[in-house]
Amino acid sequence: MKKIDKILLIIALILILATTIVVITMCTKFPLAQCMFFYVHTLFLLFLISIPLHPCWLLKYTMFVPLILPAIWIAFSACPLTVMHGDVVHKNGYIYTLIDAVAPGISLHQARAIDGLIVLAIIYAASYRRWNMCK
Repeated sequence: MKKIDKILLIIALILILATTIVVITMCTKFPLAQCMFFYVHTLFLLFLISIPLHPCWLLKYTMFVPLILPAIWIAFSACPLTVMHGDVVHKNGYIYTLIDAVAPGISLHQARAIDGLIVLAIIYAASYRRWNMCK
């Protein structure tokens, strides 16, 4: 395993662990029926975080998923899964709910910047792996 693969794996595992802990903490406050979309949203987030680790044959397709997401958000004026959450998610969105649980009092602007940074890092890492390591 190359050094960049090890670094990507460590980063992905840290993000997955942190997300899992936050989700478990968040959903203890709500009935399971309300948390269903929260769980689905989290599974999609974990899939998104794992994109740079996908095998090369799959990476050539999945690396474009983070680029499609903003188009969906624009078309629906919000993430469709966030709208389905109801009271489980903060009015500012799913990612804000997760980030606010980790760093209480964070501003919406800062949360959106962190969200953008994560999506950009996923796209960059997936692109780097696709064009430099998947021949």
